[in-house]
Amino acid sequence: MVQVIPMVVIDNSHAKEEAWEPTQRKPVLVRSFKRTSKTRWEDVFDLAHSVLPKVILASTGLTLWSVVVCIFYLVPSVDFMRTLNLPNSTLLLSLLGTTVSLLLAFRVNTAYDRFWEGRKVWSTLHLNIRQTARLICVYCKPKNDSEDDRRETALKLLIGFASAVKHELRNENGSRYSDLGPYLPNGLINPKSHLKGSLQILAALQAYVGDKTTVLFPLTSAVNALNDCVSTFERIRYTPVPAAYTIHLHQALVVYMIGFPFQLVPSALGWFTIPVVAIISFVVLGVEITAQDIENPFGYDPNDLPQDIYCDTIVKEITELLERCDDPNNGLHNWIAPYSLERNGVDLKALKESKKQ
Repeated sequence: MVQVIPMVVIDNSHAKEEAWEPTQRKPVLVRSFKRTSKTRWEDVFDLAHSVLPKVILASTGLTLWSVVVCIFYLVPSVDFMRTLNLPNSTLLLSLLGTTVSLLLAFRVNTAYDRFWEGRKVWSTLHLNIRQTARLICVYCKPKNDSEDDRRETALKLLIGFASAVKHELRNENGSRYSDLGPYLPNGLINPKSHLKGSLQILAALQAYVGDKTTVLFPLTSAVNALNDCVSTFERIRYTPVPAAYTIHLHQALVVYMIGFPFQLVPSALGWFTIPVVAIISFVVLGVEITAQDIENPFGYDPNDLPQDIYCDTIVKEITELLERCDDPNNGLHNWIAPYSLERNGVDLKALKESKKQ
């Protein structure tokens, strides 16, 4: 038999004695929510999301390397490289470029799959939190003040669960954060336990669901779905791209970019090899840096998922549900007549008589 943690009513009296730790938030940028389906030419100058600051150092180094190659090939007094009879064919460049392109394509696709799957799991988690909160509000009617307190605690546990998942994905342990601790019963999360804080919250939530026979099955299904979300998040967060593939890609990029000037300088480009190398290095290395940015979408980088906004939305929705649950005139527990029968001027008596005829 599975041991279930008993449901505890939230007591935040300890919050007055100790201050909650401030929660670090990911920077909010308007670009994440504005005109996502249209091309914006001003994006060319968007350095907040661009990988240019991360690529500029390596790209500058490769450009300087191309300057050195050009000097030792084109300057008459030190043109000893010209005597090496470097091949004027770009065949090697094309073959190696094709291989590097395939490696980069696979790298970016794998990273974006992780990013997109992380977003889908957050959507699933939000859906099941909404479903659980709705069922608790509508069907779990309290008969006394004690049951009302337990229902309020259960709803606040849903807020705490979302925040706990967010902090765990960022490797932030503990429950002392200002967006987590106030929504949990005192001492609910045991820091010495092998269970994650989010799983301890789900165990407490299951204790509340266990005695709600009328909606036991849908509530249990929703709690199980939340547990599945935690497992999927762990799979994304702690299963990186194999090191052998990443190392091989980096080695191939180094060989390709270092050998790039030697293939171009003997051709008609001459000194134009320098700007060509600068542009190509920015493009190629930028693709790899982009993949590194999005393969772990749960951090604080500008291109990561806005998890703080997801949690803020959950807080607002459940807080409003709590207010409506306490209002006897909100219609949550009563049938609401259709709009057309109440305010659209329908004569109910005439309607019944017409049906009899």
